This record gives sequence, structure tokens and C-alpha cells, in this order.
Amino acid sequence: MDSKKLIMAWFGGFLVMFIIGGIWHNFVMLDFNAAAYADVNLPEEQFSLLYIIIGYLIFSFMMAYMYPMGIDGGTALNEGMKFGAMMGIFMSLPRAFIFAGAYKMPLDANLYDALYHVIELAIGGIVIAKIYGSGGGNGESAETESE
Repeated sequence: MDSKKLIMAWFGGFLVMFIIGGIWHNFVMLDFNAAAYADVNLPEEQFSLLYIIIGYLIFSFMMAYMYPMGIDGGTALNEGMKFGAMMGIFMSLPRAFIFAGAYKMPLDANLYDALYHVIELAIGGIVIAKIYGSGGGNGESAETESE
């Protein structure tokens, strides 16, 4: 495995997903999430951005590490989108039902969040794939995908 590409893909995926997540949760869905999760949201003084950063760092590393193992040889765009979307489904769809069953978290809000995460991770997967290139880290560059 190419360590340089792994690190670049890790941090590239982290930055894109973290920024998209911040925009989505803090601007686009702020009022909806505040109402839907009113019973479970932490008070502002207990909110931990550090934990969120750690979570994104862990997940983006797992994606960057696993991406070269699961590609089918298509373009970086297609492979990254498929890979990221599948990671989003694996991460968020079961969690939506578990959280709705175990906590005061409405299923519809959890499913909206799951759909968002599928899209967010698909975009993160594209970034990771573009950094690795269409060969998934085997030395081919992303520029070869137009052939």
C-alpha cells in the first residue's frame, strides 16, 4: 500500500466530509435537527467538537485504508461513489433503526440523516478515489480514467 496516497486520501476524505457535515448539520438542517432530537441533544456547553473530529478522522482513515481493497477497476469517480455510498449505508442505515429503537430519536429524522450520510460518504469516497487514482493505489493516476 502506498503510504503517501493513504495519508493524502485520509486527510482529503476527512476535510471534505467534515466540511460537508458541518454545513449540513449546522446550517441546512439546524432547526430540523434541533426539533427532532430535542430530547437527546447535548446542551451547548457539553457539546464536543473534538469527539466529532475524532470520529471523522477514524471513519475517513477506515475508508482510505479499505478503498484499494474493494474496487472493481472502474473510473475513480464511479468506484469512489459506489464505495462511499456503501460505507454510508453500512454505517448509517442500521444505526437509524437502532437509535430509533433504543433512544428518543424519531425514525424519520434518523432515516433523513442516514440518507444524508450515504451522500456525504459517496462524496468522500470520490475524493479518496481521486487521490488514489483509478487503479486504487496500484500506481495508475486518476488521469488514466478517460481512456
